[in-house]
Amino acid sequence: MSVTRAMSGVSDEEMMRGPFCELTLWDGAGLKTLDDALIAGFALNEDEKRALMGMAMPIVSVNASDLTYCQMSIAIDDESSEAQIVRYLAALGHRRFCYIGRADPISGDDWGFDARPRGYQDEIAELGLQDCGMIFIDVNDRNAIRQAVASLVSMPDRPTAICTWADQLALPVIHDLEAMGLRVPGDISVFGFDGSDMAAAVNLSTMAQPAREIGRMAARHALNLVDGGTPDEATIVVPTTLEPGGTAGPARMPDNN
Repeated sequence: MSVTRAMSGVSDEEMMRGPFCELTLWDGAGLKTLDDALIAGFALNEDEKRALMGMAMPIVSVNASDLTYCQMSIAIDDESSEAQIVRYLAALGHRRFCYIGRADPISGDDWGFDARPRGYQDEIAELGLQDCGMIFIDVNDRNAIRQAVASLVSMPDRPTAICTWADQLALPVIHDLEAMGLRVPGDISVFGFDGSDMAAAVNLSTMAQPAREIGRMAARHALNLVDGGTPDEATIVVPTTLEPGGTAGPARMPDNN
């Protein structure tokens, strides 16, 4: 018996492999011929969903709430988690915000975590804050990140807080801000998402999801399905934790001169 994990659009391979390293098989090649059960990770396109639906085996999805192709889903609430980040920064006095997210480098469409920018937008509107812009880029293109940061820095009323799609994007954003002479968080605050190991290493402000525990839960439920069990809940929402870190601080007060 085996439980195989397939990931689509993994942002941080080391972090996302960790949850399954002790409980599942991983060959680094993504979707492949499977034996008894499948754990499918993150956003899948329509072709991938149709392929999974035709496999006639138990499927547990991770961080994708669509149940059309699986028996159960284990996910965080990306929308409410992103909204919590906005509320936290607003409590620190921030009023001008920007969101930098991931775009599919092939199609240019917003990829994957659509709930995160939606949570950002809705909370900005709810609190009456100023959205200085939402920028979607290929997160693997360093020049695109640098250009996005430069466009924010050059604004007449630049944002005092930047929310990013994930930790892996927050870190180069911080690097580029500091290279342009801005202090983080003295001049501008930056927030990541995911709570990856690299975030902890640099004290990044982030919204942490328990990736390893989610992986263990997915493996246990997949094995239960293989054994003929029925999940008590089709969807399990796993709580996230806001980690204040050291890259988000009080909004800088305007000079009186």
